[in-house]
Amino acid sequence: MVSRLRVWLALPALALLLAGPRLLRAQQSTPSPHGTLKMACATCHIATGWMPVKVSRTFEHAKFGFPLTGAHGTTTCRACHHALDFKVVESNCVSCHEDRHRGELGASCARCHTTRSFLDREVMVNSHRLTRFPLQGGHLSLDCASCHKPGAQGSMQFVGTQTECVSCHRADYNSAPSHVASAFPTGCTQCHNQVAWSRVVGMAAGSHPTSPIALTGVHAGKLCADCHLAGQSYAVVQRTCDGCHHTDYAGAKDPDHVGAGFSINCTDCHGFVAGWAGAVFASHPTTPINPRQGAHGAVTCTQCHTSTPYSAVATTCDGCHHTDYVGTTEPNHTAAGYSINCSSCHQVVAGWAGASATHPTSPLALTGPHALTPRVCSDCHTTTPYSSVPQTCDGCHHATYIAVTDPNHTAVGMTAFAAASCSNCHSPTKSSWTGPTWTHMAIVNPQRVRLPHEGASCADCHQNATNYTIKSCAKSGCHRNATGP
Repeated sequence: MVSRLRVWLALPALALLLAGPRLLRAQQSTPSPHGTLKMACATCHIATGWMPVKVSRTFEHAKFGFPLTGAHGTTTCRACHHALDFKVVESNCVSCHEDRHRGELGASCARCHTTRSFLDREVMVNSHRLTRFPLQGGHLSLDCASCHKPGAQGSMQFVGTQTECVSCHRADYNSAPSHVASAFPTGCTQCHNQVAWSRVVGMAAGSHPTSPIALTGVHAGKLCADCHLAGQSYAVVQRTCDGCHHTDYAGAKDPDHVGAGFSINCTDCHGFVAGWAGAVFASHPTTPINPRQGAHGAVTCTQCHTSTPYSAVATTCDGCHHTDYVGTTEPNHTAAGYSINCSSCHQVVAGWAGASATHPTSPLALTGPHALTPRVCSDCHTTTPYSSVPQTCDGCHHATYIAVTDPNHTAVGMTAFAAASCSNCHSPTKSSWTGPTWTHMAIVNPQRVRLPHEGASCADCHQNATNYTIKSCAKSGCHRNATGP
């Protein structure tokens, strides 16, 4: 019984002894299929099995000389690493990507493409700017093959492509209206921009005539077909304003060009501006009325030319301004019998401001106080017609005349101060009645003595209103004790 128990206890030990070599072999290291790659397996694999591969976020592909940017970051490892030995994979583009340019543009795709997509044109456009033909306008949206046509094996598709417009656009040139017949230059950019054929931006030097019509002003923004009609040779285009603008001419009503008999040469009045704005009739007569002088320059044609033909327009001031003439009351032109020639008194200014009449210089001239502002006509012309105005001093100044007391002009014996003769003593050039001048008679004095008469006022000697005619010193009231005359 004891011996049998010993046998059963020895069996596990014998089993371990027999299995030992196999267990030792299982724990030995296995060669890595990735060659000399030094990296923990857990960076890409999980503990439950080699597959599926789950690359850790800490893995940096850029450390191995090839950053995974753009589309490279979304592809699988086996898309580039066909073998498990990662070091045998080349990093140049053509090792993975077919070179459709057959080596013509070099082995680096990055010269023209980004890693986002082969359809990304950003780098290609920038690279093209360094060539003889930078891409602009409509050329930017074209596929490369539109200009770079595939050729036979061995021929160049990209290098040496012709840059002349006609090398690509010969068919456009031949089908364009009148280009061949008119022998237009084949350099498209002399007339067209690179955005669209429909916009003509300029003409070759000397190719478009500058006369009789130049492409300036509003004409510069026109299309060729606006003037050069379809099916018409460019050489037979209309060469006058009316040839293109007859409808505008016939339809113009302010003023009525046809009714007025205006010239069909638009440039007589219009500049090359949109909407026919700013018309100026340069050949308008300047006599008898200058339409560009003063206030006349601000009126429109129809304000004077109220009927047709325009030659029937009134040519006198009163012809246009009769209503103003008869409606004026300060002064009343009609009652005063003023001339209907407005320019006799008025300048050509707005509001009739600053009128100045040509006043007679005799018997009364407008000088001195007669001309002081704000002197107005009605100060003297108190009745109508103006020709009935008093023409003597007393006619206007009688109230002043009779009110004077030093000396009393109206006293008995004051014939020397006749009312109608203010100018005998007073100057019309002074602003007031002060400072009269009087040619006094010589004072008789038998003795050679200095007399203090100079500087004396009239009343110093003529002490009452009745003794202005006394010529005696003794009788004057000044020298009662005097002897002599």
